[in-house]
Amino acid sequence: MIIHRIARIATVIATLGSSLPSFAVSISLDFATLPSAQGWRYLTFTKSNEADVFSIDGFALHQNSIGTFDEPRYFWQGVVPHSAFDLRFRARLAEVEGLFQGNFSFGVKLRADNFWIDVGLGLGRVEVQENSRRSEYFSLDTSEFHNYRVLGNPEAGSYSFFIDEIELISSRSIGHTSVNINFLSFGDHISAFNGFPMGARADLASFTFAPIPEPTIIWLFLSGLGLLIAQYARPTIKELKYTFKEAKRGQRGKEGPGSI
Repeated sequence: MIIHRIARIATVIATLGSSLPSFAVSISLDFATLPSAQGWRYLTFTKSNEADVFSIDGFALHQNSIGTFDEPRYFWQGVVPHSAFDLRFRARLAEVEGLFQGNFSFGVKLRADNFWIDVGLGLGRVEVQENSRRSEYFSLDTSEFHNYRVLGNPEAGSYSFFIDEIELISSRSIGHTSVNINFLSFGDHISAFNGFPMGARADLASFTFAPIPEPTIIWLFLSGLGLLIAQYARPTIKELKYTFKEAKRGQRGKEGPGSI
């Protein structure tokens, strides 16, 4: 009977877990395979071969779009929630081609409806562009690896931006309107201001995207789980009667023959 109750509890946990909303899913890039083998879609305008632009060595993803006259990038549709999220990546920019060196020859972009944030690396500076068409610029030696982070909440219409755990943009409100567009992207994905793609050599050493569950949702889930476990863990009257009979039978066996 105990085994049956354990099985019922396990079924309840599995059912509740499978019914959790998408905030329970996060994305973490590994460097054993190219991103296209991990669920990402490779996009290109001039049919550049993925393996000619991107490579891996087990420790990082390397981009070399110099000479391609293209905007090769990776794209994942429908993964940005309308609630809080935490985006982190570690990257450096080694080289940019052309006379007009824009800041997005390597960048990371996310969008949930009209809430979007674009972090681009240029030579000597970082640009953060948002859906209000406003940009912030930060001087930085981008040829060295740095840790970049965006904490955002499309539903609240606000975000914060960090470099090496230093908060440079704090809880800025940029609004949010539903337009049914939702994606995450990284690579050489933005043209320079003259309208031409700008190739670059860049390295991406880590990339994670994790929706942040709301505390209220977690509390409700755990409370409901506790009640269900308590319900299924409690022995039934039938099980109690069965246990009582087994106990009496065992007691009689100890007393020996002739006992009442």
